[in-house]
Amino acid sequence: MKRSSTADLLKPEYQALVESGLNLIQQGLTVFNAKMELVMWNRHFIDLLDLPEEIIHHGATYSEINLFLAKRGEFGPGDPEELNRVRVERARAFEPHYFERVRPNGRMISVEGHPLAQGGWVAVYSDITETRRQEGILKARSDLLSDRLLQHSGKLAETNRQLAAANRALQETKDALEASEARIRTITRAMPAHIAYLDRNYVYRFTNDRFRDVMGLDRDALTGRSVTDTFPPQVFTEVKPAIDRALGGLTAIVEYDMPGQNGEVRSIRSTFTPEIDDNGDVPGTFVLSIDRTEEKAATELLVRTKRMETTAQLTSGLAHDFSNILTIVLVNLARIGKPGTEETQRQELLRSTERAARRGTRIIDNLMTFLFRQRLNAKSTNVSAILRELVRLFRASIDDTIEVVLNLPADEIEACLDEGAFQDAVLNVLFNARDAIEGTRGAGTIFIDLDILDGPERRIEVRVRDTGPGFSEEALQHGQEPFFTTKPQGKGSGLGLSMVRNFIDQSDGELLIGAGEEGGAEVRLIVPFAPAPAPEEGPTGQQEPGPVLAEGNLALVVDDDPEMRALLRDHAADLGYSVIEAGSGDEAERLVGQVPGIGLVVSDIIMPGALNGLDLAQSLRMSRPALPVLLVSGLPAADPTVVAARQAFPVLRKPFTRKAFAAALANMNREDAPHVA
Repeated sequence: MKRSSTADLLKPEYQALVESGLNLIQQGLTVFNAKMELVMWNRHFIDLLDLPEEIIHHGATYSEINLFLAKRGEFGPGDPEELNRVRVERARAFEPHYFERVRPNGRMISVEGHPLAQGGWVAVYSDITETRRQEGILKARSDLLSDRLLQHSGKLAETNRQLAAANRALQETKDALEASEARIRTITRAMPAHIAYLDRNYVYRFTNDRFRDVMGLDRDALTGRSVTDTFPPQVFTEVKPAIDRALGGLTAIVEYDMPGQNGEVRSIRSTFTPEIDDNGDVPGTFVLSIDRTEEKAATELLVRTKRMETTAQLTSGLAHDFSNILTIVLVNLARIGKPGTEETQRQELLRSTERAARRGTRIIDNLMTFLFRQRLNAKSTNVSAILRELVRLFRASIDDTIEVVLNLPADEIEACLDEGAFQDAVLNVLFNARDAIEGTRGAGTIFIDLDILDGPERRIEVRVRDTGPGFSEEALQHGQEPFFTTKPQGKGSGLGLSMVRNFIDQSDGELLIGAGEEGGAEVRLIVPFAPAPAPEEGPTGQQEPGPVLAEGNLALVVDDDPEMRALLRDHAADLGYSVIEAGSGDEAERLVGQVPGIGLVVSDIIMPGALNGLDLAQSLRMSRPALPVLLVSGLPAADPTVVAARQAFPVLRKPFTRKAFAAALANMNREDAPHVA
């Protein structure tokens, strides 16, 4: 051979050995790749077909070789191009084949081909002229052998050759299937999951080797064993409904805890996918089980971390707000006690201190409203007057670089609203506008507009605009969510707009945030317009209600906080009571039994010890039904203890004024008095 038929396929030191081995074969051999290019041949192939060596080389195409043979008449009469095209199309199928043909020189050859797994095929060419000649001789001796036997022998020989070719093809298919199955088993063993197949009797018919790794249980030879013998009974009880669902034709997922042999408990998720045959029957179910222990632990850790971050954000925000409030209170008290302070100035400082304290009350109210979704207390509200007062107070909290412009209609606008919640909603928006402008370290303006929107339903709109940087895309998307804030750590609780949203939702209104027409941020609070009910006529010039006396004017004040006891004592004393004190429910119960003449009990609800305030009130109701008991509490109205207390006793909510305390005691004289003051 002039050229190496194994070029680029083997190392040089082995090429001569391979060529020599192929040339010893007494049949022609060719190997074509998936591109139908010649990659290997032997000398007998060239000699058998009388081929010129210049067309036989590495990379010669099947089409080129066949076109040469067609032009030489190897394939019989017809257009060589068409004869070649038909054979090329047939070869592209890469199917096993065997056929015999007579060459133009009268020699008969057989051609046997087999496809390769990676594409292409190998073909073997045999000269069967002598075999056919011998068969002819046998046929000529018909006097010794019947024509039938000769025909049978010829057909048998041909059939044997075809069977041999078919057997070789089947063997290659078997080898390919075994290799594929081996790859699948390797893949299933490598996957970090337990993969199995269960029949309708809950018996494993297939399983990979991952059961122990996933479940933490040692189980040998699962195939042929039932799930009932494999899983602990309590686990099988949890898993069985999912298996039955899958055997019913539906995919099922179940999560459960698997106790391991070493005492650890693993969190497992199993997916059961039914196998549905051509008849729609379900012979079994495929099983995929994964260990979610680490994933679940990581998720729980993430949730705890997020909860801690939220708590830290809320705490730092509340600490910031209350630090401001306490600073105002302490500074004002110091100025009040300073010698030379005029009475007018002292009164203004007192009002400022009261406003700061009420601001703290509103912060707590807002938080409780947000957490417990407390119902609003709607009443007659002059919206115009509220906005004027809010702007006056708000201007006092900002510097001269920020201008506040209030635009109100000529007529006063009154509506039925929760006054405190409305004030807090507007203040939250104003403070956000102030912080946005201050964040730019420049001057700015805040515009507040009040309008009545006409339409199918009249609505009130309060629009707050500022000249700050405006809302970011993130703020527009998440600004109304709880605990979201763009302020630095400690500068906000993240509840501002979410509290506004809470007020708007409970008022059947609408909250819109976006960009202003001239830049900056714009917040629109829209609530249904409802005229305030006319006030009920009643006697004028009423005096403050007097004390409530049962058996005497001795009052028992119960609270574990000494300063709170002192406050309650002073309020009761101002109403004409003599006062004794108790620091716990147990002590109070003993005093009621030992001290005669106690005509009133005022008790906090939450106290340490065996008896809280509600327990004390219920105990006194049994022993002295006529003894008036007033409960006070700073808990939200939705708290279960407060709800239970309100069913039988009047409850005064902290913080409260002396006037509210007196009104609560006065209401206790009325049989139809509500249980909430």
